[in-house]
Amino acid sequence: MLGISPVLQRALTFTNVATLIPISAFQTPEQIRAAGREQLVTHLRRHRAVNAVKVGDQALAAAAEQDLTLPRQDTGAALAGELVTHLLQLHQRMRDADKANKAAFSDHPQAGIIRSLPGMGALAAAEFIVAVGDLSTFASPDHLAAYAGLAPVARDSGKRVANLRRPQRYNRRLRHVFHMSSLSTLRMNGPSRDYYQRKRAEGRKHQQALIALARRRVDVLWALLRDNRCFQLQPPSTTPARHHQPPRALTTAIETRPVGRCTLAPWPRASSTVCGTHGGDGSEARRVAAGAETLIASLVWWATGRQGYPCMRVRG
Repeated sequence: MLGISPVLQRALTFTNVATLIPISAFQTPEQIRAAGREQLVTHLRRHRAVNAVKVGDQALAAAAEQDLTLPRQDTGAALAGELVTHLLQLHQRMRDADKANKAAFSDHPQAGIIRSLPGMGALAAAEFIVAVGDLSTFASPDHLAAYAGLAPVARDSGKRVANLRRPQRYNRRLRHVFHMSSLSTLRMNGPSRDYYQRKRAEGRKHQQALIALARRRVDVLWALLRDNRCFQLQPPSTTPARHHQPPRALTTAIETRPVGRCTLAPWPRASSTVCGTHGGDGSEARRVAAGAETLIASLVWWATGRQGYPCMRVRG
């Protein structure tokens, strides 16, 4: 625009779409003055420009300051109008693509759950789905955090242990999603900002606290998708836990197998006469207790390196 109108170049900010719209139809100061305020504002509103009246007044005021016609002005004006038209068309195509992506993302069954997490906009949520794909491929949130590059990896050598470093192989797009979504939550009050401030109070730098926040948000989003519920500030209500039922392996019979010098007695099956509830003398309860002691001793034997305790085999 310097070769056409230095005044327009100084008055308007051409990084804004609203300032490019009048240049697509009126490039020179003479054309802007000839169009007038009403036609200029109508053209801006037709293309849905923000602050159409303000931009129109700025263009008219700048055009009124220049009376000179620069050499080869018409050639530069035609080229500028063509370039601005292509930029506006590209901007419209980007807007249409964003709308199509949002429409496709809204059809995802867990779109509302991902969007409910603060900081996860439509674009970030769509990038998360594209980067992760099937969430069942990750066994735990730790695996998802490692895939996003938010979990440190060990770099031990010999006696040098607990030497952690940033991973080199991870999904950059997924890390960008959690990084930007975590950064956006710092502008609003909430649990994310409180967690960030707590990490800063512990002495961590900004980037370290932000990575810690992103790692925590991985766990939160994983839990939301696992439980199929939306994010809420208050923790979900939990129902009272039922009576604990022992695993099936603890109620199966144990084979009598000679191991070394010891031979284990068979495990008595549990029955309704435990603790003499049906008028028994309690012998069944004593047998169950003895079997439980044997099981505990065997577990301790396995945990202590198979020394000093008998062993057992469970038949399921």
